[in-house]
Amino acid sequence: MRSTRRFLVVLAAGWLGAGLAGAAETAPPLYRDAAQPIEKRVEDLLGRMTLEEKVGQMNMPCVYESGLGKSVAEKTEAVQRFAAGTWRKDFGPGGGFFTLSNTILHEGPRQQAEFLNRLQRIALDQTRLGIPLRGFAKVALAPGETKTCSFKLAPDDLALYDADLRRVVEPG
Repeated sequence: MRSTRRFLVVLAAGWLGAGLAGAAETAPPLYRDAAQPIEKRVEDLLGRMTLEEKVGQMNMPCVYESGLGKSVAEKTEAVQRFAAGTWRKDFGPGGGFFTLSNTILHEGPRQQAEFLNRLQRIALDQTRLGIPLRGFAKVALAPGETKTCSFKLAPDDLALYDADLRRVVEPG
């Protein structure tokens, strides 16, 4: 009876410990805690990112380029894989896209909104860190219509960094 009681106490302690360990693992990461100062959140996120993820976030390909495929179907598949970070092995999920709507989404505003929302869901739900896409604009286009899209970039958005993520200035 005594050994049975000891076994149950040890078993209960193990379950309790496993439950507490599991609770600690499910706590949201610091970078997702809006109550934390932005500097701490950025530091936490950068510390969690691999070099490939950092490189991916700095990439926003022009969808009209043939590197993402030649047909609309190929480009559609490629941008989804790019958002998920599975398009290339040498860099992670991308930061967004240029010329996406007017290159592959010709059926109008509903198709554009649904596809851009799908890409955002991929970035949020299917990537390791859930970083949202940030470099694309939802622009309503009629079939065949074109518009110019522009992004405001601060000098820091154009900064160059070395492999240790130190800001560098290249000659010229």
